[in-house]
Amino acid sequence: MRKLNAIMLLTLIFCLVAQITWSAPKNVFFFIGDGMGFEQVKAAGMYANGEEGTLPFEAFPFQAEATTYSASSSVTDSAAAGTALATGFKVNNGVISMAYPGDNSELETLLEYFKDKEKSTGLVTTTYMSHATPAAFGAHEPSRNYYNEIVTDYLYQTRPNVLYGGAKWISVSSATTAGYTVVTDRVEMQALDTETVTMVSGQFGSSDLPYEYDGLGSLPHLSEMTASALAILDNDSDGFFLMVEGGKIDHAGHSNLLEHNVYETVEFSNAVQVAINWAQGRSDTLIIVTADHETGGLTVLENNGQRFFPTVSWDSGGHTAANIPVYAWGVNAQQVSGVMDNTDLFEVATADIAYYIKGYVRDSSGAGTGGVTMTLSGDTSETTITEANGSYEFSNLAFGNYTLTPSKSGQHFNPLNYTYSPLNEDKDNQNFTMLYSPMPKDRVYAYPNPTRKDKITIRFSVFYLNPEMEILIYNIAGELVRKIPDEDISKVNGPIYEYDWDTRNDARNRVASGIYLYLVKAKDKSTGENTNVVKKLAIIR
Repeated sequence: MRKLNAIMLLTLIFCLVAQITWSAPKNVFFFIGDGMGFEQVKAAGMYANGEEGTLPFEAFPFQAEATTYSASSSVTDSAAAGTALATGFKVNNGVISMAYPGDNSELETLLEYFKDKEKSTGLVTTTYMSHATPAAFGAHEPSRNYYNEIVTDYLYQTRPNVLYGGAKWISVSSATTAGYTVVTDRVEMQALDTETVTMVSGQFGSSDLPYEYDGLGSLPHLSEMTASALAILDNDSDGFFLMVEGGKIDHAGHSNLLEHNVYETVEFSNAVQVAINWAQGRSDTLIIVTADHETGGLTVLENNGQRFFPTVSWDSGGHTAANIPVYAWGVNAQQVSGVMDNTDLFEVATADIAYYIKGYVRDSSGAGTGGVTMTLSGDTSETTITEANGSYEFSNLAFGNYTLTPSKSGQHFNPLNYTYSPLNEDKDNQNFTMLYSPMPKDRVYAYPNPTRKDKITIRFSVFYLNPEMEILIYNIAGELVRKIPDEDISKVNGPIYEYDWDTRNDARNRVASGIYLYLVKAKDKSTGENTNVVKKLAIIR
């Protein structure tokens, strides 16, 4: 009996308290189903697989919904929505990545952001190449209708490595003169030497590509264009950014063509599958799947089984203000949750946050145990020794899969080790839910905020377990305009908080149009740690 008790006293409990964040993605896929709302996704899953929730991207571990309103309307167009996704800023309907309202300056796009980091870039669409959504990522114009100017921006300013889409407004001669290899059909595209070619303009058909439902003839499917673009871009050792648009989902929605809408959404899903297949086993890649807006006011009424179109109703022939789905997998994907705004996805794609794992080793009585060797293996190999209180930490890690193994002479551990696979964890059913939580090094994020005439929603995230916060709003001269205490700030979801400012000062008078600054002051009441973040916002009356 005495021998048994001695063994029990030497048994240590290995408690993982992993506070996990992510480093910036090396490769980014940004898929946009133009006009693709939740019901469009549902209808396509029912037709393709016999039930909803079955398209490949619907299995992604992080999902959300996003608002889509523009700076000028509660119902956005593709130009303003594309700009919000591409730049993180709200603009007026019809504007392509320029500050309208504002100072009319060019807004940096995700394509330009990643190009500046020496990454290869590409734009793929089933609409004509100078249409609003791809234009928002690769051009800057005050009007979406400046098609020739948009093409000029592509060829001589932003210069994506791959331009695949309909041929309207872009000619073989103009692209060739700008240094692009031009292909005009599936055979030519698939004959490219993707290991050596670096600048390609795919000019398919005379305008948009045909509907999938009607057949494409000699022209490539969206999934084939995606595979070709990827084969070119992934030769870059610095990584890549690839935007892929299923543009004709929107066209079918405008015409209330269910069969065409479903076919386009299924093929869009096929294109996402190309990225999923490529990214499997990688720990340096982000895949975002979303929409710019919903089109048609679609409602699915009845599932009629696989390969039968569901029974539906349409409410309009235009865009709606409905929230749109967001699905994410990979590096930074954990930032996608709850109800977001479309401008938030710029931050998801670009955030560069250190990755670290820390925790404790405790004995069976709960006391911390020092002197234990902790070995981290997987994407990197490191060791550390626990402090006297049993704590350990591994910092500045790359995003990836890791196994932690404790060891100390004469001691037993339960469990023997723990493997964390962030891309494969079931976020709703984790064994260690109570023992770890996401905790970025930068504790506060303030998001780009929507601009309205009489109300501005100030939204931000606070990554403290026991936060206390306040918001201070200043005019551009530095004068305090409004002070918002902790009790007036609302929690939206998880770490996301917001306050709806009525654009009045502390004296309850409406403030003038102009640029204002808001300061979020956040403090962890448990630890005393504090962070301040300042962001701009605009009032236009």
